[in-house]
Amino acid sequence: MTILGVPVLGFVITILNLQKSWAIVENHVIIQAEFYLSPDKSGEFMFDFDGDEIFHVDMEKRETVWRLEEFGHFASFEAQGALANIAVDKANLEIMIKRSNNTPNTNVPPEVTVLSDKPVELGEPNILICFIDKFSPPVVNVTWLRNGSPVTRGVSETVFLPREDHLFRKFHYLPFMPSTEDVYDCQVEHWGLDKPLLKHWGKNHPSVSFVSWFSPVMPACAWCFGILSSLFHSSFSSSHPWSCPTDQLSTLPVVIPVIHRSVLSYLIA
Repeated sequence: MTILGVPVLGFVITILNLQKSWAIVENHVIIQAEFYLSPDKSGEFMFDFDGDEIFHVDMEKRETVWRLEEFGHFASFEAQGALANIAVDKANLEIMIKRSNNTPNTNVPPEVTVLSDKPVELGEPNILICFIDKFSPPVVNVTWLRNGSPVTRGVSETVFLPREDHLFRKFHYLPFMPSTEDVYDCQVEHWGLDKPLLKHWGKNHPSVSFVSWFSPVMPACAWCFGILSSLFHSSFSSSHPWSCPTDQLSTLPVVIPVIHRSVLSYLIA
């Protein structure tokens, strides 16, 4: 692996339970997750709605990155607020390291699945998805291989996405043209693995698509656009650097009171 050392992780999660509206009762969860990792000296700040990323803050560019461009049309988030939080996490982590007994953290190896974005048809453009799940700490190296050779063109990835059990998940994407000649592998390296883990995808691979595989959880996404504006305006405008145009709220039928439950957890090795 290109990243060496024993992980030290500062991790903060804020869970918001969303309940009730005027005519419809729905339960939703929004998570604010942030961590600072040493000796890597890296961090992450993101918001998650019912398991789907809303946005994260690019720490190098110091800007907010919306998972879907449309989200940025009706809400905003000042990246400086996230940078300040990460600075506090770093300071707190350094204090706790000095006061700890340096007990090694348990590395939890990932589960890896490779599937296509849609049903595969030869000669039709598609996307391979490498789903990396249930691992900790949030450090992985992922390499796409085509016929055994690394592929970098067009690849993309999500940030580390939090789970309720304090483990993480992540998606990596590779655009490809299905053919009978090419085979693909998603190679994953993690501190919890003795050697790189390869998940294979080829011409004889079952045609399981992302949509069909995730169909039990997809309906929740349909609510995102309808309630996120109300949520941001009513819940965050007073205590977080959010802003949302009020003229976009008048037609929304949902007003959701939010209960804040904060969990502070430091994993130290």
